Amino acid sequence: MRICFTSVVLWPNKNVADKPKVFERAPNPDYDYILFSNLAPDSFNTSWDVVQVDVDFLKECRNDIIRSRYFKFMGWKYIRDVLKKEYDIVYFCDATRSPDPGTDWDALSRGILTHPHPIGQRVHTSSPYDECKNIVRFMKDSQANADKTIAWMREKGVPDTKVMCYENTAFGYNPSDAFIQQVFTEFWDTYTTSDITHRDQPTWSYITWKNGLLPYIIDNTGNRKRINAMFPEGGKPGNNSHRYV
Repeated sequence: MRICFTSVVLWPNKNVADKPKVFERAPNPDYDYILFSNLAPDSFNTSWDVVQVDVDFLKECRNDIIRSRYFKFMGWKYIRDVLKKEYDIVYFCDATRSPDPGTDWDALSRGILTHPHPIGQRVHTSSPYDECKNIVRFMKDSQANADKTIAWMREKGVPDTKVMCYENTAFGYNPSDAFIQQVFTEFWDTYTTSDITHRDQPTWSYITWKNGLLPYIIDNTGNRKRINAMFPEGGKPGNNSHRYV
């Protein structure tokens, strides 16, 4: 099975950027490991293959946080249209994580690819509205932007309860599936044109709710036990552990 593991680091310079770790790769020649970055490959000491990207096509986005989400949710398009590569499945993980070489990736991928909606995610423990409170609590964005996001979700009709949320720390998907492509594209268009938080979780929760997307669940533990085993941490987050306010 052709698998592409991906991550992204978009920062103004290497001094404030995330620092991905050196990790062991699975001994499978059909697996690729791509880190998208605007920084030069020699800026990193990592096991990822760093693909330096020209992000000029994302210049209308208001900051690098938003620009980085392109490679998180639209990486399939960049891989297809720019890198001219094809894969059976693409995985994404935050740059402070890496794919575990001992995980049976082919078996997990078969589960995702045969699911009605071929995307695998972890169940998130908070609601979209609670997430807006956490954005402020953990200094990820301002109270003003959190309030705007809450008002935006209410305007969209997102209910206060019974909306299942799914995490974006690490996930896998079929890059060729038309529904998954449509959902990711709708997310990107909404995320980049709405005057709301730069955090992607509330927008993703809205998009999955709106489209009735039901992922293959790869982790439903409260303590991230499974996802932490599949994508262990170890890198160093940049910008004061991603605190922005």
